Amino acid sequence: MVTETRGHAYWQNDSKKNRLQELAELPENAKLVLTKDSKLIIVYLVSGQQYELNGPALVQFKNAKPLALSGRMPKTIGANPVLSGKTKIDPKSVQTAGQ
Repeated sequence: MVTETRGHAYWQNDSKKNRLQELAELPENAKLVLTKDSKLIIVYLVSGQQYELNGPALVQFKNAKPLALSGRMPKTIGANPVLSGKTKIDPKSVQTAGQ
């Protein structure tokens, strides 16, 4: 799930290049294009791990973590999450500041 955006990022196959919105869910194997000076913060809901993505880059989202196909590599940010098997993050109840 995307928790923060700066700049411009869009789905690779989006001919209109619509800007990716905060709280968007990213399916497995989805590919995003990040333009120069763009930044995304994403969280994997299963693990709770956060990643910072910076453009320019082409990033594919795998089950465990994002993979840079070209450009800048994703950075792991924040503390390692300590999630038990019972901990779940419900995307419907997540809200960013100011929304």
